[in-house]
Amino acid sequence: MRSNKRSLWLGLALAAGCALGQVFGAPARADEPADAAETTANANQPQEFPQGILFPYSLLDAALTGQVEDKNGFISYVNYLALQKNRALDLFVQAVATADLSKFPVLPKKVVAKDKQGREVEQTLEDHSAELVFWINAYNAHVLKAIATVYPITTPDDIKDFDTAKTHRVAGKDYSFAEMRKKILSLDPRGFFALSDGTLGGPALRSHAYRLTNLDGELDFATKLYISNPNQVQLLMLEKKTTVNPILQEVDEYFASKGARRKWDGIRQLLVNYSSVSSSQHFYINNDDYQIAFARAIRTLNRDPNSKPVAGG
Repeated sequence: MRSNKRSLWLGLALAAGCALGQVFGAPARADEPADAAETTANANQPQEFPQGILFPYSLLDAALTGQVEDKNGFISYVNYLALQKNRALDLFVQAVATADLSKFPVLPKKVVAKDKQGREVEQTLEDHSAELVFWINAYNAHVLKAIATVYPITTPDDIKDFDTAKTHRVAGKDYSFAEMRKKILSLDPRGFFALSDGTLGGPALRSHAYRLTNLDGELDFATKLYISNPNQVQLLMLEKKTTVNPILQEVDEYFASKGARRKWDGIRQLLVNYSSVSSSQHFYINNDDYQIAFARAIRTLNRDPNSKPVAGG
């Protein structure tokens, strides 16, 4: 019995790439995950997966292997047809469904804040980064799986109640995408910009799973990438007007200043803090009276528009 358990865990370790350096660092090589997934696929059901910082994010890496990357390390278009029978994606979704969130460590985090007298004081807060990484990757995997299952479609909106149906199993409970986003926003609102919604108007999908290593920098980069994309945010200086994608309405309250009363203050704070275009940032800092308008949402599926999904599709 002990020998069988050991063999099972060796197979899982291979599939997950759960050596500590790999979990925290770069993803496994592209030529490794496929064999690893096959090893895990032969394990007895129900399968057990490593938890906490050893969670098998390399399975998501394997699922994304072969997708076309852009210069920033994000996926240009998703090949949903290739994901329909992707064993690594199936295994990762299974791991997400059976995850034990109590095994994800909560670490102490030192921050400097101001007290009521305006003096700087050091405080110790709880750092839920390990759980945040889990939720971001779980969300993206479920979006990929939900769309691939019914593909070909032209927009996620073709799926009934795509955003609100509680059909996605995470850590033993069923969630909707809207509920999962709310959870992620409560942990760190920048996490919103790491989430693919399956459309060309949503945040870009990273070409491999998020990990704890440099998570803060990765979330900053994903946020800046979206805010600085002229297809999502367009500044018209002469008109003193900024047109933004309407999905930013969902995150407005999370970025707003404490006690803010300006309309769309959270969006304004995003533009000031995360625009990587110096001229735009200068404008946002020095102009309080510009108008924020919302463009039409871009809901086209994020697949290559020049490819044919299937015959007759």
